[in-house]
Amino acid sequence: MNYKILKVFDINYSQIIINFEKKKNFSNLDYYSHLNKFLNGYYIETPGFSKKMNLLGNSSNDIVYNYYNLQIKWLNENGFNLKDNLNHEEKLFYIFEKQISYFKPEIIFFRGQPTFDSRKLSDLKEKFKFIKKVICHNGFPSKNLKNVDLIFSSSPGLNQLYQHEGLRSILLYHSFDEEILSRVINKNQIVDLAFFGQTGDTESIAYKRRFDYLNSLLSDKFPINCHSTEFYKKSNYILNKNFKEIFRNYLIKFFDGRIPSNFKNLDSIKNVKIKNFIRDLKSYTNRKKYLHDLWPKKIYKPLYGIDMYNELFNSNLTLNIHTDVSNTFCGNYRMFEATGLKSCLITENRQNIKDLFEPDFEVVTYKSLDELKDKLKNLLSDKKLSKKISLEGQRKTLNHHTLNKRIEFIDGEINKILK
Repeated sequence: MNYKILKVFDINYSQIIINFEKKKNFSNLDYYSHLNKFLNGYYIETPGFSKKMNLLGNSSNDIVYNYYNLQIKWLNENGFNLKDNLNHEEKLFYIFEKQISYFKPEIIFFRGQPTFDSRKLSDLKEKFKFIKKVICHNGFPSKNLKNVDLIFSSSPGLNQLYQHEGLRSILLYHSFDEEILSRVINKNQIVDLAFFGQTGDTESIAYKRRFDYLNSLLSDKFPINCHSTEFYKKSNYILNKNFKEIFRNYLIKFFDGRIPSNFKNLDSIKNVKIKNFIRDLKSYTNRKKYLHDLWPKKIYKPLYGIDMYNELFNSNLTLNIHTDVSNTFCGNYRMFEATGLKSCLITENRQNIKDLFEPDFEVVTYKSLDELKDKLKNLLSDKKLSKKISLEGQRKTLNHHTLNKRIEFIDGEINKILK
């Protein structure tokens, strides 16, 4: 049974759009040319979804819900005008409604979760009777899925969580789009060890272990190329307004972490100016710090899309550290991207690792920071071993974890719930 499906993407990092639009002026392109340029750059996961769905005989279209300039272009080209006095979120939802009316999908498929309050899904089904089911492929715990008909959960833990909450959920791991292999370029210079993603900060909750591990590896001088999505975030520096303040701020930065012991008790300081200076110095020293604040010459700007895949393809080793939200199970995108691109993956030894890869044969696993360091030292000194593991990892991914296989599974499950 074939059906009409609308794939709804959203963008997690605004820097993705900034990087994409730096490459070329897209203002003169029509909507579909602009959309295809973005999707073909692999700036978001699984852009080949609709292509593969259409090959199965379905009618699939893509939208990028929160790419505002692109969405406005679609609205204008289709003869619609925005209503007056709408805020930004209301504008996005208004355009989304117009797109539903235009494409008339029987299935709405969200990558992740609805960007808006999921209670609106009931209203959409009531307004547009042709909508039969709303589905999402979710990889992070969410409370915004109450009105979703079917959740494809990307880890056993999420699957158990949603089923316990009475939601209809099926385990479906992430995947690798094998077509990327025809797009990457083999460079002469190979990166020894690479990391891509959020690196956390000194106040992190979801990324504390990741921050601590990366900080420790950098302290021990491991040759890691760390591309942080938080690279452009700044700590709360004191604003420079005039020469006196510029000089004062220079002193604060100079004394950062070097507060004299006899200055730590502010009550003992009588001079008001010195007291205020020490108070500001303590505040600056204790501020939230990102990894690039601690290692300004070791942390690199983030890479997205084909740029990231090229770096992965040319990396001997790729380090993977899941968020602190997922302490028991593994299965994030990086596992399949790295192995699919024949980089030797080093990832946590989690409860379900054997469901995906054979530990220390197809990927390298660790249970602690000390074990991670030991295995990294071994792999960095034994290129033949890392090469062998990377080949086995790629073989497993291309045989079992491709986007084609996941789409075939999704198609089968959609047909079940449409009967």
